[in-house]
Amino acid sequence: MLLPFAEDANCRGSDSEQFFIHTGASSKPAKAICKGCRVKQECLDWAIEYRMVYGIWGGKTVKERRRATRELVAVGVREPGASVLGVAEEASAVTGT
Repeated sequence: MLLPFAEDANCRGSDSEQFFIHTGASSKPAKAICKGCRVKQECLDWAIEYRMVYGIWGGKTVKERRRATRELVAVGVREPGASVLGVAEEASAVTGT
């Protein structure tokens, strides 16, 4: 299954193993690919929406995605359990990320 944003992603054609790292391994190579990707936000939104618990998505680890979700809930941009798709711009304005 090709994700809706995947065709335009920097990671297209990359070895997926670098995005699904083992404990203690560096996430820097995957994050370097994500940096500057024009669909980075869509990828991140998708991973949060579908509660991806493994891998680097939108340049963030699962811990970073969970933290971002908690921050969105804390500032009132997102209700607990609500969809995040389409709130990226508002969230960036509120959280400064």
